[in-house]
Amino acid sequence: MRKDLQEAAQRDGAARYPEVLWWDLDPQTGTLTREPVPTGAPSELASRAHIQRFTFRLDPNEQVKVGP
Repeated sequence: MRKDLQEAAQRDGAARYPEVLWWDLDPQTGTLTREPVPTGAPSELASRAHIQRFTFRLDPNEQVKVGP
């Protein structure tokens, strides 16, 4: 995708769909379960800049850690 199209898509996506939904996937059954927003995690990404900066990982206990 061209960079300008990607940037436009991110801006448009953030404006239309800012809410971040958190889900748990059970790989055994393929079941998705909606999860509450993890502590310190955003409930929305309202701009392209927020989308670009957002990172998360799972710690060894499978807890979400936001940031690098």
